[in-house]
Amino acid sequence: MHAFRAFHTARPAWARSLGKSVLYEAPTDAPQPPDAPKPTTLTAKAQTAKDKWLRSEAAQSRMRDRLKDASLAGWQRRKIELKLKLGGEKWAPEKKIATSSMEKIRLLNSEFPQEWPIKRLSEQFKISQESVRRILKSKFRASQARTDEREHHRQQQIHTFKKARLSHAPAPQTRATDKGARQRRGGSAV
Repeated sequence: MHAFRAFHTARPAWARSLGKSVLYEAPTDAPQPPDAPKPTTLTAKAQTAKDKWLRSEAAQSRMRDRLKDASLAGWQRRKIELKLKLGGEKWAPEKKIATSSMEKIRLLNSEFPQEWPIKRLSEQFKISQESVRRILKSKFRASQARTDEREHHRQQQIHTFKKARLSHAPAPQTRATDKGARQRRGGSAV
């Protein structure tokens, strides 16, 4: 009984509500040998419990208390602040920028780190500092074939747009949009 209590209290708070149910599941694509380490993929039930707990007031309070700790490293403080800000939700930035802009951010920061710190990059590209941090941390680079494919698709879209624009005559002005008609009726021309 005592061993169970120690195991039970050593688990994270969000996992305690699950009882003895399985927290982790093995990836389904490959069989696992018996001596393999524990997989780190949470079951759907465990992930739901974790997300629910992170949104709870107890979790928010615990994270705010942890922020008061002066011994926290900068990255730990940012991580907790981001969790509080998101309220347990997944990261979903409001503004997404083009791949070319991401490349510019990486280039400016790598070539001129003193002149282009994260704060200035976020102001220049009008995105959050967290977005800039994630872009700089990311290792993803599109292959040359993918870049060429995107450019070809973009050129096709421009060509189609110009062709459609030239084939249609401009719409005739109606009385409501005709500035002269509004002025004659006594309205403003703005």
